Amino acid sequence: MAVLLSVIVAPETATAAIGITAGHTVAPSGGTIALGAGIDGANQNAQLAEKLPATITPSWRNAPPKCPQAGNVTATSISVNATSTIVAEQQYGCSSLSAYATATGKLQWRNQADWVGSATVTGGKVYVTQVDSNGSSRVTKTLSAQTGKVLWSHAIGGNPRRSVSVGSGVVSTLDRVASAATGKFLFKLSLGEESSPGVSIVTGGRVHYADSGEVRTTDPKGRLLWSTKYPAGVEGLYASGDRPDISAHGRMLYVSGSKTVVLGAKTGRIVRTLPVSDQAIAFDGNVGFFTSKSELTGFPRIASTVRAINLTTGKVLWTHALPIDGSTAFRAVAAPVVSNGLVWFTQRANTGSPTTVVALDEVTGAQRTETVDACTDGSSSDGNLVIAQRRMFVSTGCGVQTFLAAKRAPRHTDAWRGTDGSRI
Repeated sequence: MAVLLSVIVAPETATAAIGITAGHTVAPSGGTIALGAGIDGANQNAQLAEKLPATITPSWRNAPPKCPQAGNVTATSISVNATSTIVAEQQYGCSSLSAYATATGKLQWRNQADWVGSATVTGGKVYVTQVDSNGSSRVTKTLSAQTGKVLWSHAIGGNPRRSVSVGSGVVSTLDRVASAATGKFLFKLSLGEESSPGVSIVTGGRVHYADSGEVRTTDPKGRLLWSTKYPAGVEGLYASGDRPDISAHGRMLYVSGSKTVVLGAKTGRIVRTLPVSDQAIAFDGNVGFFTSKSELTGFPRIASTVRAINLTTGKVLWTHALPIDGSTAFRAVAAPVVSNGLVWFTQRANTGSPTTVVALDEVTGAQRTETVDACTDGSSSDGNLVIAQRRMFVSTGCGVQTFLAAKRAPRHTDAWRGTDGSRI
């Protein structure tokens, strides 16, 4: 007898219209340049002009050879421009940074490292955080996107897992800002000698920095424009206990803490707080797409969710619950990306399960398709999902997997899925 597992999610309200504000130039004329985990320099995962439909089919996959002691090859960062797809690939005991032809997946060049964090490609250059092969030097490097030749290297200290942000002639990593042209250190964003500095993004001609205590904004020369402490009772830490993430959308900054703190990007004035999001928020007009983690220790059990939330009122427009399978709950492992009226994300039950690509209707939250990736190894890191060149790029435990539009909808074999996200 089938038994329905009890799951609680927020009430659904699938009525509010969501405006399409597609960004970038669609392929082939512009090629939609995607800049890594946050999709663009403002870390938005914003609505893209690409016309990828909900039904997709696998295309090329590529990864470096496995190290002798490694179990899988995790694509932890994917960045795409018109001709090259730059992938940071981690393994146990070794890592690499590879460039593949965006259209075919053919290897263009590959650099080895002890550990590679995150890479961004822009302006014909690749900016990457990594630990050098001697295991002691944590650096930001800039390479030629065409050849992989190292142009400069700059020591950063701290955790190189965080992404690099580039703009206005500077590159920022954690709390350090350097010249994007030469790598010369320019200034430090943190005030003290924190062992775990915060994170920063460069956008709109400003450098925005968030740590555990406050948000601080400077111009590209390091002159302080404003600083704002978090509201009373709000911890400036990401929900997982990691350092805060920061995104820019419209005229606002969104900083992840125990709540999402919304500030005016120009003034630093706190406008409101919103629910916390487990992954980076995706934006479209006045709507944000937030993710949450499951809670299985109590009863009834609470599923992981993707929610559409009005950014002004905080009203939940719709909620999509991810499935619970026995004692295991699925969670979103890549931040949502909005494109062509669809909200895309990847989900996984655990590191031993395959990655699943899900498309939701942007207005109603109804699931349109679910595509199980062919890789049998789940990624040990969240990685990211990119839509560019009318193609999807997904991080898996077998390297980078790409998808194209399918000619027909796939057959669904998941009749066990209840409307509340549980299996029956």
